Amino acid sequence: MPYTLQSLVQSLSSSLSSLVSILSLNRNSPLLRLFTQLPGKNIHALDPQSIPTQAALKSAAVVVERLLAREKDLNNGQYPETIALVLWGTDNIKTYGESLAQVMMMVGVKPVADSLGR
Repeated sequence: MPYTLQSLVQSLSSSLSSLVSILSLNRNSPLLRLFTQLPGKNIHALDPQSIPTQAALKSAAVVVERLLAREKDLNNGQYPETIALVLWGTDNIKTYGESLAQVMMMVGVKPVADSLGR
């Protein structure tokens, strides 16, 4: 019997833990993951398959465009040869991957969302 089904059957036979176990089946909810974590799943602040979001991509496009324009102006009309960026985990959590989207745009990568929006 699969683990999730076995857990559901087991939890339905108990009292308070049944509600917690049933709610924990929604693994995308950070609040519900606090109660129960299925084995083999890591606890993350965000789902790495869901970043960068479309909003982060739009915001990153503006930032990259302005950065490159400024650097071009400062370098006598030439684009810079190198650009260094720092990718902070907390920054990507707060902005849903905007920093990651900036890097992707600078190297010419355009993410394509699947049918679930990931």
